Amino acid sequence: MNIFEVMAYSSLDVASYFIVRAKEAGAKDLSPMKLQKLLYFAHGWYLAVNDAPLLTDRIQAWQFGPVIDTLYHETKRYGNDHIDQPLTRAWEEIDEETNQFLDSIWDTYSPYSAVRLSNATHAEGSPWDQAVKKNGGVIKKNMIIDDQIIKDYFVRKMNSEG
Repeated sequence: MNIFEVMAYSSLDVASYFIVRAKEAGAKDLSPMKLQKLLYFAHGWYLAVNDAPLLTDRIQAWQFGPVIDTLYHETKRYGNDHIDQPLTRAWEEIDEETNQFLDSIWDTYSPYSAVRLSNATHAEGSPWDQAVKKNGGVIKKNMIIDDQIIKDYFVRKMNSEG
């Protein structure tokens, strides 16, 4: 993909895409935590593959893993329940190549529970782990996980799996 064709999207647009995709698939377990982790994995793989961010929002290190603050506040009313309504109507504006990319993320990660995805984000050496260790093991409010750290991690994963 040409770098000039790559476009970053708001987390709410990409989240809405996954919510619609879950509805189409008949999924009933798309909780806010699971949605957060789907966006994190999508952003990480997108950075690795396209050398550009998928999301305009920054990812933060929270207790239960990577979180996008905007998305958290938009979905917290669901608690641990399934999200069944899109957050925006903008998912239609996501280009076809990115749609296909997001479908591959859905196909890969949607079978897993929110807890399993969260646990995967806490793996030794993960971007979340690196951010927390850099801060002496303390999780502070608004602690950003740098995109370069996320990209490097997913590039390593891509090279070790390929």
